[in-house]
This record gives sequence, C-alpha cells and structure tokens, in this order.
Amino acid sequence: MGEIFALKEDCLRTIDGEVHIEFTTWKTKNEPVSVVRPANVLVVDAIHALKEHTKELRKQSGLPYLFLTKDWNKGTNIIRVPNYSMWGTRRLRLFFKRNNLYDGKGNPLHLTMHHFRHIFATYAIKSGMAIHEVMEALNHKSASMTEVYIDAGDYPKETMRKVLSGEIVISSTNQNVVECIESRDNPFKGTTTDQAEKLRRATKIEILPHGFCLHHPLRGEPCAQDGVCLGYQYFLVSADRLAVFEARLWRVNEELDKNSDTSIYTSKLNYQKQRLGFYVSDLQAKIAANKMLQGMQEGATDATRS
Repeated sequence: MGEIFALKEDCLRTIDGEVHIEFTTWKTKNEPVSVVRPANVLVVDAIHALKEHTKELRKQSGLPYLFLTKDWNKGTNIIRVPNYSMWGTRRLRLFFKRNNLYDGKGNPLHLTMHHFRHIFATYAIKSGMAIHEVMEALNHKSASMTEVYIDAGDYPKETMRKVLSGEIVISSTNQNVVECIESRDNPFKGTTTDQAEKLRRATKIEILPHGFCLHHPLRGEPCAQDGVCLGYQYFLVSADRLAVFEARLWRVNEELDKNSDTSIYTSKLNYQKQRLGFYVSDLQAKIAANKMLQGMQEGATDATRS
C-alpha cells in the first residue's frame, strides 16, 4: 500500500471528460510504474479532503505528497512521508478505537494496510466485477493472482451442477442454450458435482460471483461489448443470483440519475442497465411461473387426496 502514501496533490486528471487518479506503484512490479485509474466521487472527495488537511504541511515542507507527518523523534520537527507499515500498526488502530469500530466479539478491529486491498478485491468480485478488471485495478500480472480473492463458498460448485442439470432457473441471451438445459432431453441431467467440475475445467467455464461465463479471462481479452460478461451470448445467470443483479441494476440507475451527460461512462451504464434489466425481468418471470406451476400441482394433489 506504499503507493497510497506516494499520492501527490496533482494526482487527479481529467481524461475525455472523466476524472482519473494517477499514482506510482511498485506493488507487483520490480520497477516503479505510473498507473492511471478511473476515480469515482468517493475518491475525488477523499483527495480534496486530503489536500485541505495537508495544506499547511505541504506549504512548510515543500513536499507535494498528500500523506505527510511530523517526525518528533530526537527533538526534531521534520515533515516527511510516513512509513506506511508503522502508520498501519499505530495510527490505524487509534482510528478504530476513536471511532468505536469493533469486531463481532467486541474487540477493536485489527486491520493491516493490505486488508483494504483485499476488501476492495473481494467485494468488487462479489458485486459482479469481472476478474480481469479487478486484476487491472490491482495491477496484477495475471488473473491467477486475482483469483485468490474468490471465495469458493460464495458460489459453490454444486450450483454449477444444478445449472447444467436444469434443477435451477437460469437466464441467458442465448435461447438455444436455455432450451437445451430446460428441455426434457437435457444431456446433463443426473450430472454429479465432480462431473460438472470436470466439465467446467475442460470447457474453460468461468465461475463468477454473478453467473457463469464460457469466455475465460485467462485468454487475455475481455468479453464483447461491455467486457463484464453481460453481453456475451454464453453467459448464464442462475436464480440464486437474482438479488445480486437487482442490487446492481439499482446502483446503475442511481448512477444514471446523477450523470445525465453523454460521456462514454454514461453509455456503458446504459448498456449495463439494458443487460441487467433483461436478466432481472427474465428471472423474475420464470421464478413467478415456477411458483404458480408448483401451486397448481400442490392444489391438484390436495384435491386428489380429498
């Protein structure tokens, strides 16, 4: 996390009408590398707050960095960039105590600087961000480095078996795939979890927190259109991911309400809205139809018994 402490006051840049943050990192490279990433409203607000907070320190020291501290060691009064490891073990703990942040057992939170990187990656993937995009954001050399943030328990292999066997409602833009899985002649009926896992590995099906994609990111290129699998014709969504898609659609609509311009970012949001809306409405309709059918079958059974 040393790159965070190397942030300079002019780290925000506007590219094609969108705000980006520029910083130098050496986290995963042998040599320092200049990195430019999109910056959302929270990042921009945080940078402005840091600039205001360190204004006097930067003025006194002549240093351009946004993380500065006074070194009182041995009676000196030197302003310098803090040691990030010491900052994490000392000042971060004081911050948690001062703001009454505790874990489930009532103990003050104990987080290192790396935890924030891990938290970002974990929740980004859980929210549906594609692995190759998280990989780029973290500046990883390969997707295999990023895959460690995927908790297999979030999307168990058993779900893959249910999808292939047709035991769970699915949605896809490819109706041929849907009809094959939903038909009585589904060739994957009776597939075991181990068989489904072997099939997944053999065909390079990627398990995502929000569905299944046959376009594996290790091929080195993103999916067509939006690059987050939503536009790929062999992307499958199962009914247990409906809540994830509803939440994503809500967030996209919220972002669109805030951005009424015609930038590339807004165009991407509108595309995601279209694709997310399709999966949400399709899954909702199929789940409702299944419940109605189940209710009719239960009613017929009760009538026969009586």
